[in-house]
Amino acid sequence: MPRLPKWMADGMERVFSKYFHPVEIQNIQCLSAQMRKITFKGNFSGVTYEPGQVIEFRVTPTDFRHYTPYRFDIEKGLCEIVFYLNGKGIGHNWIKELKVGQCLDLIGPGGKKRLDLNQSHHFLFGDDTSIGLIGALTSHLLHKEYFVILELDEVNFKVLNRFDFEAEKVFKNATKPGQQALDLIETLPATFWNNWKEATFYLTGRTASIKRLRNTLINKGIHRSNIVSAPYWQDGKKGL
Repeated sequence: MPRLPKWMADGMERVFSKYFHPVEIQNIQCLSAQMRKITFKGNFSGVTYEPGQVIEFRVTPTDFRHYTPYRFDIEKGLCEIVFYLNGKGIGHNWIKELKVGQCLDLIGPGGKKRLDLNQSHHFLFGDDTSIGLIGALTSHLLHKEYFVILELDEVNFKVLNRFDFEAEKVFKNATKPGQQALDLIETLPATFWNNWKEATFYLTGRTASIKRLRNTLINKGIHRSNIVSAPYWQDGKKGL
């Protein structure tokens, strides 16, 4: 739901009011020139949440944007989101203007990312836009095997030191999406693929990178049903 006519967006707030939760911005941390972690405080009693679900904000009278919480604590009434500022667009402008003490409506959470805790191995791929999701998922995989690859802008390499999960970091390639991640995958030994054949593979972030990694994994013998794809952005497309 990236964009709706204003009259329809206004109507949604009335019809689906139970999904709109008033929140106040409690804290803003600048993790890098591109990354901000913002803490929202509200009353989430009666809300259900699973790691990987998304929330939504109405960022203009006609535009909505989805974000994946890094942390969603119902009892404490806290929602933390790691925002990536891409330097352009409505979402970027909205994030830049947020202030501590500001009040707004948080919509959700909703949607699903499959996180099977009965599964012993989890492979996660993403980029700067995926850090919140990766953090949310890995926080529930403390006693499981997981392997993370993140393709990042150089300015965000040190950002990961602020989080609890481990990840293989590779540089983002503007012209060859996912290339360094693919190069890293090719260095993994045959024993890795034998042990991880039945793992769940979560591919998030840039659409073009996801497509290339998905094809590579299938060629490695990974079954399509074991691959969960969630594109967050696509070159030249708004509001994905």
